[in-house]
Amino acid sequence: MTNVTVKIDETVKKEAETLFDKLGMSMSGAINIFVRQAIREQAIPFPIRAATAEEKYDEYFNSHNMKILTESIEQAKNGQVITKSLAESEAMEKGNLANYWSREIGEKNRLVYQILDGGRVEIYQCKGHYSDK
Repeated sequence: MTNVTVKIDETVKKEAETLFDKLGMSMSGAINIFVRQAIREQAIPFPIRAATAEEKYDEYFNSHNMKILTESIEQAKNGQVITKSLAESEAMEKGNLANYWSREIGEKNRLVYQILDGGRVEIYQCKGHYSDK
């Protein structure tokens, strides 16, 4: 055996370790699998491609999120919208989100929402993280 030193972004390393732990292996084991598979195939064992224009533009505007936003716009056109006063919006911006839920949309964005009586959904924010401006 020999040692190999690899530089990797700290966040990527933590995410990879979490994944590999779920898969029952170490980072070293995963790297060994990658290297052995590359040798076996005499190539990188997965496709490598340039990012599409959509991916380069902003992950928020990917086709999945655009579909959700388009559906939301249709709901708004049909009157299925809840509005807030400026005072209510300012209170939410100060961190008073106790009655709200949040779902991650990619690595950089969150959908922050509240479920109201009758099952209606009020969307507070759908780009950025909570108080990002």
